[in-house]
Amino acid sequence: MGDERPHYYGKHGTPQKYDPTFKGPIYNRGCTDIICCVFLLLAIVGYVAVGIIAWTHGDPRKVIYPTDSRGEFCGQKGTKNENISLLHGVLPTAW
Repeated sequence: MGDERPHYYGKHGTPQKYDPTFKGPIYNRGCTDIICCVFLLLAIVGYVAVGIIAWTHGDPRKVIYPTDSRGEFCGQKGTKNENISLLHGVLPTAW
C-alpha cells in the first residue's frame, strides 16, 4: 500500500506547485471561431440564395410530383398520365 503514491505520480507526472505570477499560455494565441462562424454564415446564405433562384426560375412540381421516363408528370389532371397511380404496382388493385 505504501508504494501506490510513487506509481501514481510516475504515471501521470508530478503535481505543479502554485505560482501566483503564472498568467497562462497567452502568447501566440488568436480567435479562430469568429472566422469559422463567418464562413458558416456565408455557406448558409449561399444555400438559401441557390434555393430561391432554383425555386423561382425552375419548376417546383418536378421536386414534388413524380415524372415518367419522358419527363411528364404522373397523376396530374390535364396530362396524358392523369390516370396512372403514383403507387402503380404497389397497391393490391394493380395486381
